[in-house]
Amino acid sequence: MPVLPGGAETLVIMSLAGTCQLSALRDEAGRRREFPCRAINMSSRALMLATPARATMGDGVTAYIPSFGKLFGRVSRVMAGGFVMNLMLPAPQRRRIAIRLAWLQEHQAHDTRDLRRHARIVRGSPSARSPMPTARASPASSSTCR
Repeated sequence: MPVLPGGAETLVIMSLAGTCQLSALRDEAGRRREFPCRAINMSSRALMLATPARATMGDGVTAYIPSFGKLFGRVSRVMAGGFVMNLMLPAPQRRRIAIRLAWLQEHQAHDTRDLRRHARIVRGSPSARSPMPTARASPASSSTCR
């Protein structure tokens, strides 16, 4: 993970859909309500979420972002339309998150050159079909293995 001078980690800007639950917001049965959210930026220590849920400082948060899994933390800053949560992760999971973030930052750049080994082939007509060889029984396919 790239680190800025002074030891601060860089935030990876993203836009990943997910869900979140706040410990203070519950339904009539006492279960945590689930809200849609979008991860806006993230480091291995904090995550900014855009969500319609109204959080308060110190609320417990469970966020599920498919690329990163289930993340736990506490609200550290409240903003219009979302909040920032400090991630409470064990060291091994924090390292895995940092590795995923580094990969995401490297591969999400739109100006990255195409890394394919061979030229991309685009068909002239979307309804064109590629001819397939006819299936014929060969001696090897008609025999049985014993």
